[in-house]
Amino acid sequence: MRGVLTERIDLLQLMTVLTKVLPDDTYLQNMQTQGLKVSIQGLTGNAATLMQTLGSVPGFREVRAPTAATRALAPNAENFRIEIQLDPAVFSVAVNPASVA
Repeated sequence: MRGVLTERIDLLQLMTVLTKVLPDDTYLQNMQTQGLKVSIQGLTGNAATLMQTLGSVPGFREVRAPTAATRALAPNAENFRIEIQLDPAVFSVAVNPASVA
């Protein structure tokens, strides 16, 4: 059972962390999870700075952009897609069994 729970993300914890670390000029348009991998997509003022910010978050591993950021139609905005591998010791429901409801 622990092995199954280790592969499940504590989504409430993930959303709390993302809410705290994403800059005010960043908007998520899509978020997908598969096991311990998270893909986020949206608009930001500076995709390179966003990647650096996410790379410094404890529990976020292998922060990478599978595609290049592109200039958005909105002024001073870039479209981004970022993939993040999560550390199971920080984000899995096995760490916080109370979140499995």
